[in-house]
Amino acid sequence: MPNNQYSILPRGMGGYHGRRRIGYRSSLCDPNGVAYSMILADTTKALLKTAGIEWTRTNCLLLITIVALWPLCNVKKLTVLAPFSLLGSFGILFTVGCMGWRYFDGSYAPGGRYVNNLSEDMKPSFGAVGAAGALSADVFILVCMTFQAYFAHYNAPRYYVELKRNTITRFGGVVASSFGISALLYVLLAVFGFLTFGENSDGFILNNYSTSDDLATICRVCIAVALVFTYPLPFIGMRDGILDLLEVPIQKQTSQNLNVLTVVILTVITLLAMNFTDLGIVNAVGGALFGTAVVFIFPALMFRDAMHGLGFHATTKQLQESRFSVWLMWFGITIGALGVFIALSG
Repeated sequence: MPNNQYSILPRGMGGYHGRRRIGYRSSLCDPNGVAYSMILADTTKALLKTAGIEWTRTNCLLLITIVALWPLCNVKKLTVLAPFSLLGSFGILFTVGCMGWRYFDGSYAPGGRYVNNLSEDMKPSFGAVGAAGALSADVFILVCMTFQAYFAHYNAPRYYVELKRNTITRFGGVVASSFGISALLYVLLAVFGFLTFGENSDGFILNNYSTSDDLATICRVCIAVALVFTYPLPFIGMRDGILDLLEVPIQKQTSQNLNVLTVVILTVITLLAMNFTDLGIVNAVGGALFGTAVVFIFPALMFRDAMHGLGFHATTKQLQESRFSVWLMWFGITIGALGVFIALSG
């Protein structure tokens, strides 16, 4: 399929300007790419430390970017990554199991066998607030983080086109099952992580686990494999968005030009990942800004434009839904603004 994947959207869905909005959104520096690079840098550093090799975080990031990410981001079809993505999914499932095991066996509880290996800011710490903490303003940070689940949406046209027997019904089933399983796994990750380390839970939870913990080491390998082979998915979507934004003709989207653009984008992402170390802040602010756009703003604007395009043919119900979507957009903007403010001020 052509790289400017948004051109396959029906013109009624926001018309030309609606499709350009998607291109604008995905051509921005997607925080998922920065977050993935940050995680891979931390993971590589911890794995090398386990092997007795002390490398700086920056050197680890450069190593994983040049050796693994750059070649994979040059792939032209996402289907070649399917077997490895499945392997990564099993790795995440294994990580969930190991985190649950470590919580129940008390290895990181007071007096546990690994707790004394941790620095003070990584040791478990629990207050007395209890469930009332769910009513604090900090919950907006978590809500903004969840918006990142929708960052895959701008790749939806490519997923649909490359899906075997790509009917709408089958595509809907794939999306529903994938999101359902992912949601369950990440809820369990969050629960076991927080129950084990409390308020000292790091933005990348595996940073809390000792480098002497063999299970945690295996989990780091699993997460690294999962992220390395998942990395091209948001990356290629972002690259396609830039091409669409710049209206690059198909004939100029040669392998050489795509490879050059890949190097430029990877360089920017890597530089950002070098300078940011708090994954929680990146996820919260990225989710609040970009997630709000893709969840609340662009769909509402595209639907409103589509209704305007219908003119007198739009039904009363459609017009009411259009007005409701605009109100929902402003609700999302408010939530996102609160999330950014609280994350940065905290």
